[in-house]
Parts: sequence; C-alpha cells; structure tokens
Amino acid sequence: MDAPSMRVATLDRGTRLLGHPMALDRLFKRLHAGHAITIGVLGASVGQNGGCLDQPGKRCMGYRGHNGNPVGFAVRLLRHINRTWPADHRINNSALDGTGAEHTAHCIVGHLPPQLDLVIAEWGSMALHTIMAMPSIERIARVLLARSSPPVLLHLSVHEWCSQRITPRVLYRVGDVLRGSLKQWVFPDTPWAAVEEEATRVSRHYGQPAVSVHAALAPHVLNHEEGFQLDDVTGPDCLHPINGRYGVQYVEALLTHWFDRAHALWRHANAERRDMLRVRTAGGLPASMGLGRDGGGGRLSLGAYGAGVLPAPLHNVNADERVHTKCYAFMHETVGMPKQAIMQAANWCSADTPSNLISVVAGSRARTCWGSAHQSCPRAIDTKGFGRAAEPGSRAAARATASQAAYASFMRAPPSHWFYCGVSLGETKRKISAGLVAMRPGAELRVRVDGWASSSAQLALEHLVSYEGMGTARLECIDSCTCEAQTIDAHKTSEIRNTSVFVEHRFPATRALGNARPCEVRLTLLDETRSGAHKFKVRAITVTSTVNGADEARSTSTTVGTFMRG
Repeated sequence: MDAPSMRVATLDRGTRLLGHPMALDRLFKRLHAGHAITIGVLGASVGQNGGCLDQPGKRCMGYRGHNGNPVGFAVRLLRHINRTWPADHRINNSALDGTGAEHTAHCIVGHLPPQLDLVIAEWGSMALHTIMAMPSIERIARVLLARSSPPVLLHLSVHEWCSQRITPRVLYRVGDVLRGSLKQWVFPDTPWAAVEEEATRVSRHYGQPAVSVHAALAPHVLNHEEGFQLDDVTGPDCLHPINGRYGVQYVEALLTHWFDRAHALWRHANAERRDMLRVRTAGGLPASMGLGRDGGGGRLSLGAYGAGVLPAPLHNVNADERVHTKCYAFMHETVGMPKQAIMQAANWCSADTPSNLISVVAGSRARTCWGSAHQSCPRAIDTKGFGRAAEPGSRAAARATASQAAYASFMRAPPSHWFYCGVSLGETKRKISAGLVAMRPGAELRVRVDGWASSSAQLALEHLVSYEGMGTARLECIDSCTCEAQTIDAHKTSEIRNTSVFVEHRFPATRALGNARPCEVRLTLLDETRSGAHKFKVRAITVTSTVNGADEARSTSTTVGTFMRG
C-alpha cells in the first residue's frame, strides 16, 4: 500500500540543512563519473531498520525486502540513486540495537570501511541515553570528516510521538508535561528534540546535511490528518517508522527529496557558482549561505574535505586528541568473521566447574578457566522461524516450533558458566543481539585486555539493562591491574518506556609502569536480584588512556584497532 503523497512544503520542512556544496562535491562527482558509492548507516534500532544487502548475521538484513520483509530506508535510498546512476552501490550498516552515540564514538566509527561516500546517522532511537553524552555526536562527525576522503554525513532525526506507558496510546500535545523521570520536559521540548538540535548544530558547524522526520510530519500528525495517524507513522511503538503503515515510505520520501535538492544545489554551484566549491581562506568558508531551513554553510575548513584540519570543535572535550582507546567485543570462534560487532575479539574464558570444587592451590582456578572451551547457546534458538505468523503445517511453522522447543529446553537447565549467544533470550521475542550471557549465580567470567598507553586507564564494560529478568554481578580487577570492586545491577524499569538497552559501566583502573601483562577483569554473577531472576549480558569492553601518560584517562576518545566488516 502506497503512502499518501507529501506536499513539497512538508518535504522542505523536513530538510533542515541541505549541506554545503563543498561537502557534497565528492559524492556527486563520483556518481557523475559512473563510480559506485557506499552508504554507511550509524545509530541504534532505527538505524538497523535502514536495512542492508550483504551483511549476513546482522539484523539489518531483515529489512531488505526478501520473503515479504519490509524494505529499510537506506535500501530505498540506494534504489533511488540506482535509477539515475546504476552501479554496484553498497550499504554498510553498522548500527547496533540499544546503543547510544557514546559507544559509537568510542568503538565503532573508527572501524568503518575506508571507502564511505554518504553516512546516515540517527541518534533519536537512543535519545534518552545520548542526551547524557551530547559531545559524542560531534566526536563521530570529527572522526569521519577528518578522513582523507570524507563522506557526506547526514543526520536523520526521529522523535518519540507518545508514551508507551499510556494505554491506549495518546499523542504528545504541545504543552504536555512528560511522565516519570522526564517530567522536567514539556512537549515539544523533549530529549529527542534536544538530541536533534545538537545533531543539527553539528551539521551546520561542519557544513553537513540534516533531515528531521518529526519537523516534516508533526503538523499533520498532531492534526490527526488522514494518512498521518499513529498507526500510519510508527504504530503503537511510538518511535520506529518501520512499525508504521507508511513510516518507512515517509522517511524514504524525505531522504530522496533531500538527495535530489542537494544534487540540484551541487549542479548549480558546479555550473554557475564555482566559488562555492573553493575554500577562500585557510580558516574556512564564509558563514551560512541560506542552504536550508536553518542555513547550510556554517564554518567549514579545508580539513573537512581532505586536508586533515577541522574547524575548532563545539565541545572542548573533543579538542584533546591525546587519548587512546582499544575496544573489544565478546565473540565466539565458531561464528567466524564477526557480524554484529566490528571490534577486536576479546580474550575471555568461563569455567564450568563450580568454585567450591576447585583446588585452593594458587592459580588453579585461573588455569581451569583459561583451559576451558568457549560455550554457546544452541543454534536452534534463532530468529528466522520464531515470532512471525506462519501457515499451520508449513516449513516456517515447523521451524518456529523447533526453535521454541530448543529455547524452552535450554532455559530449563541453563549452563553454570558464561556462554556466547547471538540472539536475545526472550520468551516472546528473540532478535539478533550478540554477547556473553550468564544465567546462574556463581558463573565467573574472566577477560584480559591490554592497549594501555599509560599507568592509569578508564575501563568501560558494555552490558544490557532491562526490565525483564536481569540480575547483578560483581566486578573486580585480579591480575596486573587494580580497581575498586563494585556491584553492577542490570535490572532497570522506567515510568516512560521499558526498554532493553546496552549501557557502559565505567570504572578507573591502574597498573605499574612497564607492566606488559594484560589487565584481567573478573565478573561474577551474584545471588542478589531485584527482578527475581539472574540474567546478565555483556557485549564489549573498552580501555581508554592518555597517550602522554597523564594520571587520568579521558572519557572521550579516538579509536584505534583492526577493522572487521560489520
């Protein structure tokens, strides 16, 4: 079913910034020369909904239009480009569910493919977390635009339209005070609006484009116009366009409108305003030239397009380039090339033998752990045959039944150790979400990390927090480094929106100068629980330290390491 056509005024309203012609120059030159381009996608769940075409094992593959599945907005934009410039255009979707901009800035953006021509970044699906780390949005922009061949960086903004904690769903109206922990916000001033404004500010400063779904659709949605009801835009989810009857089509229309207008602007500059494609001074281009609703120029330097120099940052924390971060993802050797994570594999172990049966001889427990094989959940627990309607007696229905049976059997007697699982372990919904999981108190995980550039560092353990069956774990540093022992509680509920998201637990650690041994961190699942269950899930661990050996590591970092295709 086709979405209602949007008026040009609506599409223009959604195009907050077209981007400066100089920012667009490399993209459209490549297309006009007949070269293939690569579209990158960053963000969380909405970003994953953009889809991908050749990244097996990633959730974005569920939004490429195969077997009756929806077609994501990135795939739709690629098809639009192919109609005029047919070539082997690609998509690299590195969005991760439940992941805010801060983790992306630390551990993902620096590992993206070297060849990217257009990057679509969305931070709205994790606005409640990104709002606490706003400088990360600019950090990501600086890492991308400092490349020798920088891409166009398009910020795509989405908002929450209503609270999931109200049934039936009621749209936010102007003047509404949000509920629970968000009651200091009054619609339309919300965390989603704040994140959008920051992303737009960054885009303006660096001459990049910005598109707002909310700005385009709000007058129609709030007036309850036909075709713009909640079910049309996001469904009862209130946030994800993929769940609306026409949501993705509306995003497609906004993206293609921006693309066509940006192309027209570039052609005009190329034909009649060549001065707009040249840097007038070493300091940057002139200020805004009126290239969007909020102006489109901004201060733009040579460095944003290959000279290695960027304008002064908006946030002072992004000016310090002395920091060094190494990022590790928890993986399993049997999955081969990592699909969900694009970071270096963590060195981890988890013994199956209960601690009270292990000899007390010094080091015996560690040897038992590091000598044990990595375990994983059954492959029969998957997402392909579960959670979707299927004809009774069909192969899909048989697969769904087998998947549920394998899940029930596994959950009745989960392992006493930590194990790798490529999917979430929900009773009613299982989606691609890789990480290490522990279910039974006493399970002990050990992980070895290096990459220290000084005697002190800030470590960050990325773990799941959820309202469903989560437990607590004790964290300690046990070899070659020291840190304060601490307890992490993964149970979290909200008066606004109960979600399952990944957060970073940060803690300082130190080790003796000259010690080349890896730092070993131990995580033990505890009996203590506020949810009545004990599940704990970890996805990554990072080490950030200052290159010059200062005493304290900075929390904002550049990323180093080996790229692994995500």
